[in-house]
Amino acid sequence: MKKYLVLSVALITLFGASFAFGYCNGVCGDINGDGSLDIADLTAFVHCYYENIYDPVCLTYNWACGDVNNDGGTTTVDLQILVDYMFNGGSIDCGN
Repeated sequence: MKKYLVLSVALITLFGASFAFGYCNGVCGDINGDGSLDIADLTAFVHCYYENIYDPVCLTYNWACGDVNNDGGTTTVDLQILVDYMFNGGSIDCGN
């Protein structure tokens, strides 16, 4: 039991700090990989980052595409940028 607790704490620490695996091979901001940047990506971000990091579907997402400020990790700053982009006409850098 203790081993699982340590593993759980390690996963929470890892995923709570930042998501980023590999590189974005799709649409910048398209976390769920459906080919477009839309509200579904915000929903996926919130669901996995804040609510349920253990959901297996979260491991299928391309978190590197969520790194919209191109700082090497997908964090709450990227979420703020995505919200600003979708609802306030903000811009996304994505290293372009």
